[in-house]
Amino acid sequence: MPCTVYDDLRTFQEVTGCQQVTFLLNGLMDSSAPQFRQLVQQVGDELGINVSVIPIGDSVEEVISQIPEGTDAVYVGAAYHLPDAEFDKLVRYSIDQKLPSFSVMGKADVSRGIYMGLSGDDFFDRTARRAALNLQRILFGEEPGEIPVAFSLGKRLSINMTTARAIGRFPTWAILTEADLISEKREDISRQLTLAQAIREAMTANLELMVQDYAVQAGAQDVKNAWSNLLPHVDIGAAGVLIDDDRAAASFGQQAEKSLTGSGTLTQVLFSEPALANLSIQKKLQIARTAERELKRLDIALAAATAYLNVLRTKTVERIQKDNLKLTRSNLEAAQVRDAIGVAGPAEVFRWEAEIANSRLAVIEGNSQRNLAEMELNRILDRPLEDPFKTIEADLHDPELLLSYERLFHYIDNPWTFDVVRDYLVERGLENSPELKQLDALIDAVKRRKTSATHAFYTPTLGLQADVSQLWWEDGEGTEGLDLGEQMPFSFPAADDNNWSVGVNLSFPLFSGGAKQAERIQASRELQRLEIQRASIADQIEQRIRSALHIAGASYAGIGLSQSAAQAADQSLNLVLNAYGQGSVSILELLDAQNAALVGNQMAANSIFNFLNDYMQVQRAVGAFDILRTPAQNLEDLEGLEKYLYDNDALPKQ
Repeated sequence: MPCTVYDDLRTFQEVTGCQQVTFLLNGLMDSSAPQFRQLVQQVGDELGINVSVIPIGDSVEEVISQIPEGTDAVYVGAAYHLPDAEFDKLVRYSIDQKLPSFSVMGKADVSRGIYMGLSGDDFFDRTARRAALNLQRILFGEEPGEIPVAFSLGKRLSINMTTARAIGRFPTWAILTEADLISEKREDISRQLTLAQAIREAMTANLELMVQDYAVQAGAQDVKNAWSNLLPHVDIGAAGVLIDDDRAAASFGQQAEKSLTGSGTLTQVLFSEPALANLSIQKKLQIARTAERELKRLDIALAAATAYLNVLRTKTVERIQKDNLKLTRSNLEAAQVRDAIGVAGPAEVFRWEAEIANSRLAVIEGNSQRNLAEMELNRILDRPLEDPFKTIEADLHDPELLLSYERLFHYIDNPWTFDVVRDYLVERGLENSPELKQLDALIDAVKRRKTSATHAFYTPTLGLQADVSQLWWEDGEGTEGLDLGEQMPFSFPAADDNNWSVGVNLSFPLFSGGAKQAERIQASRELQRLEIQRASIADQIEQRIRSALHIAGASYAGIGLSQSAAQAADQSLNLVLNAYGQGSVSILELLDAQNAALVGNQMAANSIFNFLNDYMQVQRAVGAFDILRTPAQNLEDLEGLEKYLYDNDALPKQ
């Protein structure tokens, strides 16, 4: 047996809490060593498990029919004699019945769908190799009794996560940090994200960006409202009037007792400086709102890129911590062998057990950080916070991600061209900056406001108004006109039922209590404030661009150095591991080498993510993300950079 039944069943119980286990024993072993049944029953009694032993022949159907009611777990013995199709039936049965299964063969069977196992996948190779080496030593004349037989079995808890999800039995955090997880990545996740896709999706799904979109749409109506003050206004109405009869009779036909009249009024501003100024100001404010939306768009693109890279970073750190835990577990096994043969004492074993505890904590922390990073990205993309997704590793050769970095960074690998590149990108950044465009629009709006405040001292408001009315119906007293008979030599002209009038009015507020002067002074001071603020923002943008370029240049150069350091640390660790196994170095030397390799691998992985993040910061500072532009636009920018370099003698003339 690759490992003891006691260790297997104890581990099986710790993970699943099983109480009724069906033990499927190889039929040949059952017939050749009938006492093994008794051993299994005895182990079950010691662990408080009710074990039912069933021999495995050639038919899995026959075995399945014998599994007793109430079984809550299945232990599969060495079933290497079963054809693949029969073994697959056994796996399918355990999954369909939601029964956790354990294989004595360990990882090999776990990879085929068994829930868990405890031995490694190279046990037989290692055992055969050790037996061959010991036999060789005996043939060379060594005393067999003096040859050490202790060696690490390489036990590893393996868990098939696809099976775990199928049967709904998930191991605890503590077990997950120890186990070798088969099919850890979920295959049922259809959602897949690249860095470029994350940025693009954020442009359409982010809620903060939607807020800015609606702000721009609402602001467009302010412009329409300003236009309305300069366009004709038409009002229509109707009035029904009832007056007392004696007053109607005394009106000599001018006002009937009962009447119904319709009317219409047209007003048109012919000239109004405040209305013209308001229209111009609202147009400028709309430009400012559009620039603010572009500013938010760039910020969201950077946030999406940063969040995605942070997901990749935390996943990498988690993987490195898991690898380090596996190495620490291997070192513990080596220490146990050293203790068994007298090369080291139990203190060394305890030290590695403490390291394992610390490494498990690091793995759990890494998992937590990855979950937080994934939730942050989902929030930016307006997805359910724990909606799962697959990521695609970003590298330096992704043509969609870094459309221009290779040519760009070719020019920053020396201080001479790098200096000119910074000047060029500062010019581009100031030209593209939505912050400056927003301030420019606000400055223009305040300038127009100041001009209007000055014109208010001498410009009037000119308007036109036309009215028309028609008497639709009248009744009662006063409906007849004044009748003077035939004695009068003349007659009064009779007015019809239609009335109209047209007038032009001119108004000028002669004195407004000092409000005109206050408005002009306020606009002047506001203009000065915005102009100073623009100069300050321009300085900040220039500093941000230059700083981002310096940082990105340094992180780009550090990629190769970090990778070289990691390779050297790994090579050193391998040498120390071999020496430790031979008993020629101490545990402290191995711990130092292992920590150096851990730090080196983390730094090497982080160096790429640091550069990608720094490069995104450069694009944000310049105000243009490659991924949000067309290839033609990016190529045009690169050609502009090269022309700028030629014009400033930073490149040799062709």
